[in-house]
Amino acid sequence: MTEKRGFFFYFIICFIGGFVIFHTSCKTPRKAARQFIKQIDSTTILLMPSSTLIKTNLKIKEIENFQYFDDDLKDSLWNSLTYFIESVNDSNFQSSFYAEVLKQMKSFGYRVYTPSQILEFISSSHANSYVIEIVQLELEEFAEWFEVDYEFIQSERLNDFSLNGVTLNIWLKETLPNRDTTQKVLFTDYTNKDKVKGQYSLDFNTGELSYMLKSKMYLTQSHVDSLWLPSAKQVSQYLSDHYMNNYVSKQFKDETNLPYYTYNKVKHKIKLARGGKFTIM
Repeated sequence: MTEKRGFFFYFIICFIGGFVIFHTSCKTPRKAARQFIKQIDSTTILLMPSSTLIKTNLKIKEIENFQYFDDDLKDSLWNSLTYFIESVNDSNFQSSFYAEVLKQMKSFGYRVYTPSQILEFISSSHANSYVIEIVQLELEEFAEWFEVDYEFIQSERLNDFSLNGVTLNIWLKETLPNRDTTQKVLFTDYTNKDKVKGQYSLDFNTGELSYMLKSKMYLTQSHVDSLWLPSAKQVSQYLSDHYMNNYVSKQFKDETNLPYYTYNKVKHKIKLARGGKFTIM
């Protein structure tokens, strides 16, 4: 009887041990990501606005020896070649960008604080608290050639034309309060530009190939003035994914080449990210 009882207890211990090992081994990066989303409100963020909006025109920078021109000529070139960014209202653009990032991060479920709530943030800060400063925004105007390539028939390129575009470059600085760690700089950008649609057309009589332009959607001042909106949404998505994937990495410290996930807060779905994330500097 004693031997049976001993065997029974031995069986129970082995069963429980095996269950724990099995349960632990079944934990996956995707499940860890889901776990983060369930407790997303435990992450607190102090969001600091940007005080700097730089405006750069790459079309001017590409002019040979531009740096040696006198100021009057530089100003003249700036006025004649800058179509969009000069008209952007700096303060409105920066404040709108900040307000949208704040709104989006709250909609994910994070507890987000503004500079006026810094004491409240400090009193609630813990291991999952972060300070995010929007260090710098840069509006960058450029022009690029749309090249129709006929390499499969002839090497020359025909019907090339210029497209205008504006990029918003964004730098964030991430600091972990009360922790002796190196600050991280997170970078991303968002571009809007002229868009074209067309198709190749072959003249069977002459054998000549041409590119027929069907439509061209021009970049407008309104597009540039509101560039803060899609870029702020992108920044918020990348920031949320950044924290979710950091959590996954901590759960799988000994593993390399972990998948990088993105979370769709509308559909409540986690999927593999297709290249969209911050560049960490």
